[in-house]
Amino acid sequence: MYLSSTSSTLKTVLYGFRIRGEEAHALPKSDNFLHDEDWPPIPSIPLSKIRGEEIRDLEFDQNRQSITSVKEYVDYGLNLIRENRFEAAKSHFVDGDFANKLGVSLALSDSVITSHYKSEYELLNELERRTSNCMRTKDGIRIYCVWLDESVLDEYDRSLANNFNKEMSLLCAEEWIHELQAMNGEKPISSLAKILTRLGERQQSLLIDEIDVAAYLIDHKINLDKTRFIKRDNRELVKSLRHFQRVI
Repeated sequence: MYLSSTSSTLKTVLYGFRIRGEEAHALPKSDNFLHDEDWPPIPSIPLSKIRGEEIRDLEFDQNRQSITSVKEYVDYGLNLIRENRFEAAKSHFVDGDFANKLGVSLALSDSVITSHYKSEYELLNELERRTSNCMRTKDGIRIYCVWLDESVLDEYDRSLANNFNKEMSLLCAEEWIHELQAMNGEKPISSLAKILTRLGERQQSLLIDEIDVAAYLIDHKINLDKTRFIKRDNRELVKSLRHFQRVI
């Protein structure tokens, strides 16, 4: 869920960003950002260093809220999802200390499912109920992260538990992708950015930002087939739009 903002805070932040070459290959060119030649060199954060506990040791310039740094953080979490390391991805996206280093306000609430549900349908319904208030607002990211208790985990088929954790990790990733959209002037950031921007101008009732989230996940080779995530908020339109983009 994304509640947009055009506050003075975001306007101020926009002028503190710098998009660097290949590191921002998925972001569309925009006049909102200063060009490379306008900035002194800024060292990037190599993804090779973001591994396990090492992620907590990285140092950031607290005066530079960089879209490049946030994008690398988000993309690393998406790599975990693509590798089916869903619990690791959940832990990554709810790391409040590291979010603070990135200059992102993260409000986190945890809950644990201790009851056994008879079906995946019922279990995912409970997940939806507990995460319905996850959102990104002008004040930051709010995530309600849900875990399966050890006592019930063994009762579930492994594929069911994986599906649960995948859905939860996607919900966590969603709010961070909304943060990237806000840092990009509240505009789409996926490979469908141009077509979504034009579509949004004509069909304002469509949830363009949500379709863009799905497109960004697919850009990172995350399979959304058979997930509840893709079925909500008009996100299934991403399939038709990707096909349309290939033929025009």
